[in-house]
Amino acid sequence: MKSWFLVFSLVFTSMIYSLNAKAGDFKTINLAMPTNYGTFLGEIHYHKNDLAVALKVERIAKEDLIKIVNYFKYVPHDIVHFNVDHYMRLTNGNARTFPTNIINLYNFPANNHEHLITLENWMQGLVVHEFIHIVHLDQTRSYLEVGRNIFGTFAKIPTG
Repeated sequence: MKSWFLVFSLVFTSMIYSLNAKAGDFKTINLAMPTNYGTFLGEIHYHKNDLAVALKVERIAKEDLIKIVNYFKYVPHDIVHFNVDHYMRLTNGNARTFPTNIINLYNFPANNHEHLITLENWMQGLVVHEFIHIVHLDQTRSYLEVGRNIFGTFAKIPTG
């Protein structure tokens, strides 16, 4: 019972914070980086108070994500949205490709025996880790590629 109350409290608090934020308080950094496999397009969305974190994510994207694209020989077809959120405390990040490519980054380091805590730059490890999920999950082949060409990202089939 206490765990349900804790989860409800966290969700409710996050909702209240998001309702109090003004649209003008949110900013976007646009990314367009050429790779060997096409242009990587990304957007970093952040609250104006998180500018320093957003600039870190931009630097990491410019230094590391092209290497990942070239290694896997695949660039995501659609814009990858990086959402910086300093309120969430359930995990330190997640990625999904349906209905669009979204990476949520929460501005706090891992707090248990996860691999990210052993890195000198945990934010770099988090961005790279979540982007690799996007690269793997975004790839559409065979007959699904036809659906993507007709309907765009929405033609992806969610897996789990």
